[in-house]
Amino acid sequence: MQDVLAMNGRLDLSGQVDGGIRLKAESLSSRMQQQVGGPIHYEGTKPPEVSPKAKLASAVDYVHAEKKPEHSHGATICGACCGLLRSSCMDSS
Repeated sequence: MQDVLAMNGRLDLSGQVDGGIRLKAESLSSRMQQQVGGPIHYEGTKPPEVSPKAKLASAVDYVHAEKKPEHSHGATICGACCGLLRSSCMDSS
C-alpha cells in the first residue's frame, strides 16, 4: 500500500504501508509487525499506541484534538430539505 488518508473512529494498523499516513481519528494503534515507510500525521483524541517492535520511518506526528459532541442538526436539516424537495416535486406534477 502506498499512502493512507483516513478519517475514522479507530484505526488498527497491521502489515506494511510503503508511503505515509495522514489520519483524523479517535485512536490509532499499531501491531508488532507494522512497517511504515513515510511520515505518520495523526490528529486524535487519544495518544497513539505504537508497538516498540513496529518499524516506522519516523516518530508519529501527533496533535491532540478534543472530541466534538455529536449533533443531530444534520438530520433535521436534511429532513427539512427532503420535505421541501418533495413539496416542489408534487407542485410541478
